[in-house]
Amino acid sequence: MSVRFKTLGQAKRALGSRVSIAYQEAITSPSSDGTRVRTRTPKSKGKSDAFSANDVDVSILSPIHQKLWALVVDAFNGEEPKLEFKGAVPGRRFSLDISFPQYKICIEVDGWKHHGKYLSDFKKDRIKQNLLTLNGWSILRFSAEAINKDPAGVINQIRELLYVVRSKSST
Repeated sequence: MSVRFKTLGQAKRALGSRVSIAYQEAITSPSSDGTRVRTRTPKSKGKSDAFSANDVDVSILSPIHQKLWALVVDAFNGEEPKLEFKGAVPGRRFSLDISFPQYKICIEVDGWKHHGKYLSDFKKDRIKQNLLTLNGWSILRFSAEAINKDPAGVINQIRELLYVVRSKSST
C-alpha cells in the first residue's frame, strides 16, 4: 500500500508540523505493514504545495537515493526538482537520479552496488557524464557516505551550484 499526498499541505496535516522529518523517515524505512510514501515533486515557484506529473514511486529506489531525494525536496521545493528525469540528451534513454532540468543540473547518487562493482556500469556512467557535459549539463556526484555523514554539506554544494548556474544565466 502506498500513501499519496496531492499537496504539501495535506502531508503536513497528516504528518504534523514536523513533516520534513516524518516525510524522510517514512520514505526511507517501510512500516511494519510494508507501507511506503509515494512522492511527487513541486510544480511551480511560489506554490510549495503544487505538484507536477513527475510521479515516481520512491520505493523502487535505493535507500540512499530516497534519502537524498527527501533532502532535496525539503531544501529546494520551489525549484522544481525532478526524480529520474529522462530526455536530458537527445537520442539517449538514460535517466538522471535527481535533476533541475530548467538549470541543466544533474545530481547522481553513487552507491557501490551499481556504480563501482561492475566495470561495465562504471564505463556507462563515464559515457553518460560526458554526454551530459557535452549537452551543457552540470553534474554533481555524491557517494552514500557523503549523503549519510554530511547531508548539510551535500545540500550546500547543490545550493552553490544552483547559485552559480543562476548567476551565469542572468548575465
